[in-house]
Amino acid sequence: MKTKISLLLFSFLFGGKLFAQNEDDTIKEKARTITVLNYEMIEPEKLNSLFYKDSIMEIDFDILSDQVGFRLRNETSKPIKVVWDDASLGIFNVSHKVMHSGIKYNDRNGSMAASTVLPGTILDDMMIPTDRVHYRKATVIGSSVIGGDWYTSPIYIGKIRLPKDQKKIDALTGEKLIVYLPIMNNAGKLNGYTFIFQILGTIQIDSD
Repeated sequence: MKTKISLLLFSFLFGGKLFAQNEDDTIKEKARTITVLNYEMIEPEKLNSLFYKDSIMEIDFDILSDQVGFRLRNETSKPIKVVWDDASLGIFNVSHKVMHSGIKYNDRNGSMAASTVLPGTILDDMMIPTDRVHYRKATVIGSSVIGGDWYTSPIYIGKIRLPKDQKKIDALTGEKLIVYLPIMNNAGKLNGYTFIFQILGTIQIDSD
């Protein structure tokens, strides 16, 4: 009888502990992934990836909630330039001026120098719609100061919480994001690249 009671007590104490540990592991596993919008490239080519290559450059896009990141490699034997003053993003059928890495938020609406990419080298950069950049005025509450900083708002939607945001996702599915990236070659000829990405829904990615 004592042995049976001891086994039950052991099962209750340590079995519960193991259950709690497994539950924590599940929560941690969920925390490692986040839900983001899933895009596919439909122009200039319909591709399952966000990668494009031709004789001038290869480019790999990474579309985040508030910016369009990319890695561009110069495939020519001469320098090429990204002409930032002419670059833009098309969101909900409206063209938006963009800023890129290295530009101060306060200078976002000014003229931007072109980025030179030497032969065989890579440019890691990003495009942020300038009208998605905001300044939060500082507010003093007691001994604390809240705000007084810059922040960016999402291109479409910020942190996605399902199933709460499913209706928003359904409304965005099929929406097209247009990226216009002007590239000038060493002879001064401008090649205007237009990339169109379509929202397919959502996807789970690693948060690390």
